[in-house]
Amino acid sequence: MILFHGGFRFGGPLTSVLMILLIIVVASGLFGAALQHYMPNVMTAEVQKETIFEQIDHVRAGMLADADALISSTTGSGDTAGAKRAARPPIAVQTVPLPQEAAAALSSFYVRKMRPFLQNDGRARHPLADAGGARAIFVELRTLLPAETHDAVKSLENICEEERQLRRQTRLHHWLHGWLMLHIPLSFALLLLGCVHAFMALRY
Repeated sequence: MILFHGGFRFGGPLTSVLMILLIIVVASGLFGAALQHYMPNVMTAEVQKETIFEQIDHVRAGMLADADALISSTTGSGDTAGAKRAARPPIAVQTVPLPQEAAAALSSFYVRKMRPFLQNDGRARHPLADAGGARAIFVELRTLLPAETHDAVKSLENICEEERQLRRQTRLHHWLHGWLMLHIPLSFALLLLGCVHAFMALRY
């Protein structure tokens, strides 16, 4: 209808801006509608441990506290970070003291790799961020540790999997809502300039 109104021409600067804005607003609206239809199904399928988005930081802090407590109990090294235990289901821990070499290997892995990953250190390609790579890392870790620690290692692996799902949920959430950062301001601009265009057309 607008193209008919303008005789299939964009016209002057104001009408050209209006047409460009209209195209972008319609395109972003269709894109957003597709996301609203598609993303919830993807999130349900790929994020089995989905949580309330606003609670992600709290959940991440709880996971970090659980991992700290698990490492402390397994290696007998004391409180790793001084964090309080979160209100989460208890995790099985190793009560038999580990050999010094095994305890050092586990502590080194946790401090250098796993804890920065749980703290969301900003590294885009962290080794534990990939499920396949993380699986290989934990398999190698088990070969360095006695069998009685494998339950604790499995708990650490589960915590890393939960962190990966939190990161995936965050990315999907940003996709699901981020398009509005473009769509809403441009919609208001289109409405405002449309009023200006109507006023000028009636006046002149």
